[in-house]
Amino acid sequence: MWTDKRYQHGIGVSRAARHGRNVSHNLSRLRYSWYRYRTGLFFLIGVSFLIGPMVIGMITSPWPIGVTIRHYAARANCDAARTVGLAPARRGQPGYWDNLDADNDGKSCEPFNRGWGKK
Repeated sequence: MWTDKRYQHGIGVSRAARHGRNVSHNLSRLRYSWYRYRTGLFFLIGVSFLIGPMVIGMITSPWPIGVTIRHYAARANCDAARTVGLAPARRGQPGYWDNLDADNDGKSCEPFNRGWGKK
């Protein structure tokens, strides 16, 4: 029986076909590796969108890097601001955030005066 010498020696035939493996299995492995690559790429892009503004804020901040990190940590609530040592803070100082200024007087996380109306 006559056979093509190229096929007999494996020239022009995929390695998987020469060894009797399923070619579609190798394609599915390739497809899976592309999904893993794509997932990692999307994760890095997402992280850069989350962390990027914070890094830019640290670079352009008028305060030293340690104070800037504490300033961003104080954004959550007044307990966090007190924990990092930036409460109470006045407008323009590190640790001041508009959402922490309850009465909009320019001072955030001020101590609560329980005796209002009493002298």
